[in-house]
Amino acid sequence: MRGVYRIYNTINGKTYIGSSTNIEKRWQQHKTDLSTHSHHNKKLQNDWLLHGEDNFLFEVIEETPHNNLIEREQFHVNQYNFKRLYNVFRDVTKAPNRKSPRRLSPGEVT
Repeated sequence: MRGVYRIYNTINGKTYIGSSTNIEKRWQQHKTDLSTHSHHNKKLQNDWLLHGEDNFLFEVIEETPHNNLIEREQFHVNQYNFKRLYNVFRDVTKAPNRKSPRRLSPGEVT
């Protein structure tokens, strides 16, 4: 499944918004990184350690085609008060390690 997801802290209400072409695999990577204290997002990592895995929800916000993942992620980031997000960048294209989505040719199926 490809789309936009969120990791929601049920204790303090903060949220991390992300997108992926394989949400299930991405969630497993987040959990692995958080559990091994190696997550790239230090604010999320610290709260995960403080509150524990049981106090975080992983939710798919929107399924979307690959060719507009970043645009849809940006849309959802914009819906939040930035202070309530774990995301470090308001502009999701500025995040390090951000892979630019490959534009599909007209008629190409993903």
